Amino acid sequence: MGKKSNLTHQAIKELKKETHIGESKHELKEQAKAKGENPAAIRGIYSSTTYNSYLKVAKQFVSDTLSNHGKDIKNLSDCKQYVPEFLESRQSNGVSAWTLAQYGSALGSMYHCSKNDFNFTYPSRNRADIKRCRGENSSDYKYPEDSYRSVYYPAYDEFRKDMLSYDIELKLISETSILDFLP
Repeated sequence: MGKKSNLTHQAIKELKKETHIGESKHELKEQAKAKGENPAAIRGIYSSTTYNSYLKVAKQFVSDTLSNHGKDIKNLSDCKQYVPEFLESRQSNGVSAWTLAQYGSALGSMYHCSKNDFNFTYPSRNRADIKRCRGENSSDYKYPEDSYRSVYYPAYDEFRKDMLSYDIELKLISETSILDFLP
């Protein structure tokens, strides 16, 4: 149990080195442009949400790597060679291309490199491949027809009757001539 917590702690330490939460990434890119450097080379984690999702991926990676190759691993740098295997296992489990890219970026941040340095070919991302809903959602709930009708239709029917009677009164008034009202 000590080995896993040690590797997880190492992963957390490496991710914390990449965090720049509260700093403006835009300003750093502008400074890089002013210096004549490549603004795309600015790396780091600038959002707490991104940090939390990267931390989750790092913990999954450590856990998965230890369960498959526990005897060969002494520290976090020994795990780096198993990153392509981890990504391939996630791909075979049906993870989307966007999620695989996130996993690669998270592990790249942990190892202070690019996601493309892991000798893994990421699948192409197509808009048609997006799955919007993988199961039943709270927003998918439909009112049962009987209870919906019993609650909303009577109110609608009363409103409709009122509007029809109002419309009939307007027609009657418009059909009568002004001469009918003169003495």
